[in-house]
Amino acid sequence: MPRPRSLTETEIAAAALAVIDRDGLDALSMRAVAKQLGTGTMSLYRYVEDRAQLETLVVDLVLGSVDYTLPPRAPGAGRCRSCSAGPATRWPPTPRRCR
Repeated sequence: MPRPRSLTETEIAAAALAVIDRDGLDALSMRAVAKQLGTGTMSLYRYVEDRAQLETLVVDLVLGSVDYTLPPRAPGAGRCRSCSAGPATRWPPTPRRCR
């Protein structure tokens, strides 16, 4: 019988994002994320197939926290500026993300 999974996709994505924030996107690897999680590299493959899927999880994590709700009664142009400003205010750039 297979062992139950002990990590969630959210935990894995958060660990991957921590690696990216600390070391840059080029440093993202299964090994780096596994180390961040305190698990073995091969254990991570039980949850994630490859780096591409890992990147998808990170994008889903970041975009999943963005509020796309438009403010009520705002004129069209104001609504667009307000909506596009949302992600930047929630995820301020760090020196590593600006590369």
